Amino acid sequence: MPILITLEISMTTTVTRAPEQKIAIVTGGSRGLGRNTVLNLAARGVDSVFTYRSNEAEAAEVVKQVAQSGQQAVALRLDTGNAADFDAFVSQVRDALATLGAERFDRQHLPRKLQPRGHQQDADHQADRRCRGPPRSGSRRR
Repeated sequence: MPILITLEISMTTTVTRAPEQKIAIVTGGSRGLGRNTVLNLAARGVDSVFTYRSNEAEAAEVVKQVAQSGQQAVALRLDTGNAADFDAFVSQVRDALATLGAERFDRQHLPRKLQPRGHQQDADHQADRRCRGPPRSGSRRR
């Protein structure tokens, strides 16, 4: 399933983009739900950086369709099953952002259920409960 994170971009003195312009990063954007996500974002005025695993032709077609809607997209090859690819991917994302007129991502917009809530203590407590289960009666663990 594709993961969608929409991010606002920072502006540099040489960038002429509007401050409210957004760039989305979408995994698996060359086909299926990911492709539809990239195309729908383009229709809403959002540029995209998206990944594909092996079919460069399908990825190029998505980039072409996004351009026809007046937005920009950059397709990056990434095999998420190969952790050795991740370092190169980070460099490719930086280059893609430069292509789209951005220097870095400023902020992420996560789906509500993925947004962090509460304090670190709460997160630690929840992780503790998931890993070890609820405290036994008489236990001091919280």
